[in-house]
Amino acid sequence: MSDSHLKIKLHPFAELDLSEAALWYDKQKAGLGYEFLVEFDELKELLASFPRIFQFIEPDIRRAILNRFPYIVIYKVYDDHIFIIAIMHGARHPDHWKSRTF
Repeated sequence: MSDSHLKIKLHPFAELDLSEAALWYDKQKAGLGYEFLVEFDELKELLASFPRIFQFIEPDIRRAILNRFPYIVIYKVYDDHIFIIAIMHGARHPDHWKSRTF
């Protein structure tokens, strides 16, 4: 399959990462959590169309960085989909995601 528009799947913990971050931002300022989710959705669209534009951090594992929010998206590109392993704050230990099976 070409990279024309791959489906995106999230690790269950990545889904939790996303909701926890959005809730935290919403507690800081009403509507900020929504803005975080919008930026994440924009990144997902970019990944779906151009999954290989971001750098490798390990063999087969790439890292994308959100523009406005200090969050890193760790993902792997498969032939038919992209699997998001973690959505983590940039201040977290860089190996935080490695305990997740995928």
